[in-house]
Amino acid sequence: MVFYKYVSAERIDILQNRLIRFTQPNAMNDPFEARPYFYIPKAEQHILSDLPEKFYKLHNTAGILSLSETPNNLLMWAHYAEGHTGLILVLDGFHDFFKGDRTLHGFARPAPVEYRYELPRLRVEETFENSVMSKIFFVKSLDWKYEKEWRYLKFCANANKRFRDSNNLDVNLFRLPPTYLIGVILGCYRSKELEDQILTIKREDPEFSHLEIRQARAGEKQYRVEIGKIET
Repeated sequence: MVFYKYVSAERIDILQNRLIRFTQPNAMNDPFEARPYFYIPKAEQHILSDLPEKFYKLHNTAGILSLSETPNNLLMWAHYAEGHTGLILVLDGFHDFFKGDRTLHGFARPAPVEYRYELPRLRVEETFENSVMSKIFFVKSLDWKYEKEWRYLKFCANANKRFRDSNNLDVNLFRLPPTYLIGVILGCYRSKELEDQILTIKREDPEFSHLEIRQARAGEKQYRVEIGKIET
């Protein structure tokens, strides 16, 4: 399977540094991330009232790599690739990078997101079951369905590089094997500078000589993004 990662132009540093971010839920753009509805029986509410927040803090020890099934979604290009000025990283879904050393859902290998109208309901007794991972990290609102998202999880503590950003949030970067990346798709409005940088990396860096460089174009007759060979 092939995955697509929409990124802004400045994220060319993923190729340059061989590092990619796994983002914890509290740093993502959805306030419902990793916040299922905790069902606590009325008789126990006075004892367990702080349980949801305790578990939410625990959920933020995991980092999420968000991927997509599709390279030609107009909204994804607009939202995550800076108004079509960025690029898509094309990733080999069968690479060993996606083979985790844990059996937990989403940590062992990428898994698809399920889209629902209501939040998943989580009972106290479920909180330590393996199956609970899907309710915490792999359910989102129907509003996000267009993303066709898959996710791969890693524990932030295992990151190869960590630092705090300007918002005082942790940034967790993991080593990216060059063979994991099989191509790049440049946005419709990419700059000449970005295009030259990508082509230079392919030409001068032996570890990325295998990359297939393509470009996105606006369709002539339909509202769609078309992916084709790059015009050099």
